Amino acid sequence: MGSPVAPGGGRPYRELRSLREDTLLTLRPDGPVVLQGPWGTRRLEVSAEAVREALRRMSYGPVSLTNVVPDYPDWDAVRGAGPSEDALRLRAVLAGLTHCVVASLATDGGSLLLSVVPLTRTGHREPRPGRPGERYRLSRYVWARSDRDGLRLESPVSGSRLELHGEAVALLGALPVPPGPGLTVGQLAERLAGRPPRATVRAVLAYLVAAGVVVRSRPHPVSGRPEFAEDADPVYRSAAVRGAGLYRASRAVEQSGELLRGWTRLAG
Repeated sequence: MGSPVAPGGGRPYRELRSLREDTLLTLRPDGPVVLQGPWGTRRLEVSAEAVREALRRMSYGPVSLTNVVPDYPDWDAVRGAGPSEDALRLRAVLAGLTHCVVASLATDGGSLLLSVVPLTRTGHREPRPGRPGERYRLSRYVWARSDRDGLRLESPVSGSRLELHGEAVALLGALPVPPGPGLTVGQLAERLAGRPPRATVRAVLAYLVAAGVVVRSRPHPVSGRPEFAEDADPVYRSAAVRGAGLYRASRAVEQSGELLRGWTRLAG
């Protein structure tokens, strides 16, 4: 089920996409699309003009893809709902470029709420809708650093950097930390007193989960009570710990040993 709409008929937030700043896009007339980034060069045979135009705009900064392809699906759109051929082509191209695409969310007034910046070749995960009644809390494996523009968060579980701004920072601060039971979307929206609106709270949470800094509950197979995989699943915890070691090592190389300077682990 989609998010509620704002009084004007649209959602109270905008989804934006852009290319990483270190990704160079070359559009050759009647030729391939070439992207050069930190993990090499990609050549794509793209003939659809709408897809080429979307990539061109993304190379200049965050853009709403619906400005190019009006029926491009929202993050919580029902799969197979019948988007146009241009929407299907663009989604397929972007699915193969998650390592160089920055996913952002902004208010309907244009104020940036968050950006998910890929830090590994595997790229970022797309947000997905949760189930009614699910609870949310901070992950045990989140590191954060504040700067003048907001808050930066990283997690070895996802390999992405999350940049939070404005009301999204307040939302993160309202989330419980481990070993708390978490909050539902409704409970969190009530705690935030409508700033941001509930529909935006739902979208922000989906992006935070995809970025690995927030976790969703799941029902216990016997009792049905909400639990979190990082608490109860030894495979998850073992993988996260191993991932944290590899992650710190790879990021330390990238940042010349500056990884943990100024960073704080939020929970655990």
